Amino acid sequence: MAGLVNMKTLYFAAVVLALYFFIMDIILLHHIQAWSPVPGRQVKPPAMYDPFKPLSVKHIMIDHMTNYVYGPLSEYFNFFSNFSDIFPWITPNMISICHMITSVIAAKLIADDNLSCRQIGALVFEFRTYLDSLDGVVYRAHAKNKQYASNWGTLGYNVDMSADILAGGVLFLALTYRLWRNTPESNYSQIESSAAEQGLATKSSNGASDQKIPRKTLLIYFVLFGLRLLLSAYFWDNYVHKYHNLLEGNDATKKTQALRSDLAHSAPTLIIWWMWRIGNSGAFLEFIIASVVFDKVWEFVRFTHYVGWVFLITLIVASQIHTVEIASAISAVASKAM
Repeated sequence: MAGLVNMKTLYFAAVVLALYFFIMDIILLHHIQAWSPVPGRQVKPPAMYDPFKPLSVKHIMIDHMTNYVYGPLSEYFNFFSNFSDIFPWITPNMISICHMITSVIAAKLIADDNLSCRQIGALVFEFRTYLDSLDGVVYRAHAKNKQYASNWGTLGYNVDMSADILAGGVLFLALTYRLWRNTPESNYSQIESSAAEQGLATKSSNGASDQKIPRKTLLIYFVLFGLRLLLSAYFWDNYVHKYHNLLEGNDATKKTQALRSDLAHSAPTLIIWWMWRIGNSGAFLEFIIASVVFDKVWEFVRFTHYVGWVFLITLIVASQIHTVEIASAISAVASKAM
C-alpha cells in the first residue's frame, strides 16, 4: 500500500536524523565534561536558548527527539514570538489538555487501514509531542526558571503525567485495534500448530503455508508491550528524581559537591543515563511512531517482545544498584566531614 512519501525518502530521512542525533550526542558529552551539578534549581536564564545550557540530570536523560528537536523548536518559538508573555492566560495545563485531545485525534487516524492516513496520524502525534515540550517551556517562562527538572507532586506535574499516560494509552489501543482487525500472517513454527487448530492456515502464492497469528497471541504481545511502556515511564521518572536528589540536591558540602561532580562524570553514570535516553517512554513512543510511518508495527512489537524486556529489566537493575552506590559514597564522605 502506497504511503504519503516514497519509502526510500523515509529511510534517507531516518539516516540523516540518526546522524544528527549522533553528532549532537558527541557535543552533549563535551558539555557534560565541563558541567558540574549545581545544588538547587534556580539558574539564571541565558540570553538565548542553548540546548546544552543549563544542563540538568533530566536534560541529559531525556529522549533524543525531545532533547534535540521538539525542545529547541518550542524554546525558539517562545523566544521569538514571546508567546508566554503575549498570552499569559494560556497556562501549561491548558496546553497539556490540548495535547491530550491531539493524541486522541492521532490515535483515530493511526487505527485506519489506509497507510497514508496512518502516516498523517503519526505526524499529528508528533505535533502532540511538540505540545508536550511547549507546556514545559511555558511553565519555566512563567516561573522565571530555566532549569530543566521534574516538579514532583505539583498540579502541573500530575496533569502533564496524566496527558502522557493518555497519549501512550490511546496509541496502544489504536495499534491493537487495527492489528486485531487485520491480523498479521506468520510462518513461525511455534504459531503454525495453534493456527492450524483454529482453521486459519492458508496457502501463499509460492505454495508456502501462511498462518494468521492467533488473536490470543496478538493480545498477549500487546498487553506486555503496553506494560513495558508503562514501566519504562515509571522507572525513568523515578530514576530522574533519584539522580536529581543525589547529584543536584541542596544539601551539598564542598567535599560532597566535588564527589558529586566526579560521580556525574563517571563512565557508569554516563552509560546508564544514555541508555535511559533510548529506553524511556518518550523514546519508546518515537520508535512506535516510526514503525507506524514505515508500516512495520507488528515487526517492531515482535522484535521487542523479548529484547525489550531484557533491556528494560537490565537497565532498572543497573540503575538501582548504581543509585544505591552513589548514595553510600556521598553518605560516607558527608559523615567524615562532620
